[in-house]
Amino acid sequence: MRTPTAALLASALFMLGSITAAAQDDRCTGGQTPGGVIIVQFDRGQSLLTPRAQKALSDIARKAIAQKANLLCLEAFADAWLGKERDLELARARAEAVTNELVASGYPREKIVIRRIADPKRLLGKETSTERKVEIRYGR
Repeated sequence: MRTPTAALLASALFMLGSITAAAQDDRCTGGQTPGGVIIVQFDRGQSLLTPRAQKALSDIARKAIAQKANLLCLEAFADAWLGKERDLELARARAEAVTNELVASGYPREKIVIRRIADPKRLLGKETSTERKVEIRYGR
């Protein structure tokens, strides 16, 4: 029998493996996103969607369905202020919140790829950033 900590670690490793595989998914490059990259902003330290973001994601899901988008690729970010592990955890939670809202709005979960969970320090080379967002792109 696994301990709760072991189960949590196994789950995190599985999720990390899935994210790594998704990051190498070439279906997330070269897609034409109408209007450019779609950005969903979050408040500092939060993964909860604002009512405005919920409405925007509902609109995005409807448009993606109408335009027959093959795939929606997400890239999640968090400020570099909680510590690397917690920052990545927050970015993952943001990606999941966006995914859940898109699915609730009718877009198929199997057509959503979490392409990358970004480490802001590695990405920007500094301890602080204002990367409180999830970017959405159409895939191929």
